[in-house]
Amino acid sequence: MNGHKIAALGAALSIALSSAHAQPSREPVSGAWLVATFKSACFEPFGDREKVRAAAESSALGFTAIAPGPGPALPGSQGWESPRARLGYSTGEGMPRDLPAPQCSLTALAAPGYDHAATATALTAALGLPPGKSRGRNGRFTTEWNYPGIGRDKRRLFLSAEPGPAGTQLRVSLLNLRK
Repeated sequence: MNGHKIAALGAALSIALSSAHAQPSREPVSGAWLVATFKSACFEPFGDREKVRAAAESSALGFTAIAPGPGPALPGSQGWESPRARLGYSTGEGMPRDLPAPQCSLTALAAPGYDHAATATALTAALGLPPGKSRGRNGRFTTEWNYPGIGRDKRRLFLSAEPGPAGTQLRVSLLNLRK
């Protein structure tokens, strides 16, 4: 699956999980917070929707479920938000086999001084991954990791930083590429 198809699917997941209301302002987060939250809410429970929900709604993370917005929603999808971030998870229920499933994404606004390279290094260490491949410039960066999943499946993890009107948007996404 090419990067454009995955990016489009990630965008579709974000849209499907958005609420009917405009996204509220977020409290900026550090790279360390992003890594720790992603590890506990997405990476560790990945593949078990109920464990993702329990982690997200735990008092330690404090996310609350997002009410479904108007329009069609992806089956098996759920979203949560907190003052700091938005979390989305999809089981891939009803999706074609060639699309990644499950998938989990965490988005947040970067705190001043955010360092993409340092965050990518911290994510590599925290998740026990091989080094990722980074690219980008002018405040727009992406780091990608590919590693074995269950059976013949492969996992792909993205960390991205994208400048925007409210500041730098951060996204960490984990996808299961089904074979």
